[in-house]
Amino acid sequence: MEPDLFERRERAAEQAASLYGLDPQTFTWAAWADATGEAEADLKLLFSTKTAALRWFYTALPERIGRRLELIPEFGTFTLAERYAQYVYTALDLLDSQREFVEKTYRRYVIETSGTHAFASGSAAFFRKTAGSDTRIPDINRPFMPDFVFDLMGHAMLRLVAFWLEDESDGSGQTLAWVDKTTALFQEAAYSGVADRAVDLLKFIYQFLRR
Repeated sequence: MEPDLFERRERAAEQAASLYGLDPQTFTWAAWADATGEAEADLKLLFSTKTAALRWFYTALPERIGRRLELIPEFGTFTLAERYAQYVYTALDLLDSQREFVEKTYRRYVIETSGTHAFASGSAAFFRKTAGSDTRIPDINRPFMPDFVFDLMGHAMLRLVAFWLEDESDGSGQTLAWVDKTTALFQEAAYSGVADRAVDLLKFIYQFLRR
């Protein structure tokens, strides 16, 4: 089966990130075409500029993650915390595959951009949709899950990556502990409806965002 447009763009963006991560000065159209096997003219149809490809690496993350989660047969049986954690772990795996590039560009292309970055809004949309389709959440609890909570979680996702990049603990243990605690708190608040747990969750995320 021929790869769809998204797959071609993803492969091209991955190669762009790899070349830039090795040496930004050698990231040329010619080198990029050679690495992808695409003609330069075809690359320019996929991305208008080289910078556009580098930015796309980040803005397309939610869809790239979503496509990978769809390949997990048992994903539909996961609890809310497990689905959220899997989303985060998949994001970190994708970013770690281009670690040198991410270390060079994440702050510039994601954290320092104006407005809400697509990685944040796309992540928020995933968290919102996942909670909305989880039949384990009692209907009586849903009014306590307003949109701003998911938007806050989307922004926390951006900060989590920044934290992960600086995490020198063994196996990024501090990052993984934060993920486990946050997803567990959200699930407990959503499934049990205990207001105190929801407040704890918001405080925990807010304090993290203020770092």
